[in-house]
Amino acid sequence: MARELTVPEAAWQRRAATFWAMHDMNAGPAPLDLDARREALLADLELAYCAGAWIAVVLVGWALVEDLDRQRPPQVAAAPDLDWLRSLRNIWAHGGDAAATADAAALAALADGVLRVVFRHLFAAAWR
Repeated sequence: MARELTVPEAAWQRRAATFWAMHDMNAGPAPLDLDARREALLADLELAYCAGAWIAVVLVGWALVEDLDRQRPPQVAAAPDLDWLRSLRNIWAHGGDAAATADAAALAALADGVLRVVFRHLFAAAWR
């Protein structure tokens, strides 16, 4: 049986404004250069964020930047914020200890951090 997602309109609008503000904060002279898969993932990221599905934001966020991390030459260290996002993804995808103790406010703040990292790296890749 399917359930309908109900998010108060004001909360949805506030989160959508935050999502696009974080996008715009990182935007530069070049627009995002996303293939169809990443376009779909970005749309999923926006939906997850606006719905308050904070763990989905972590998982989808990592899916958006994972290819960028894999393109890094092996002798070059990963950016610390990508390491942070990867470790978060691993905790939540594999049920680590932190998964049992996080509260809603902490998860919302975590999702904000994920957006910052994702947009920073997507726009940096577009500038190259």
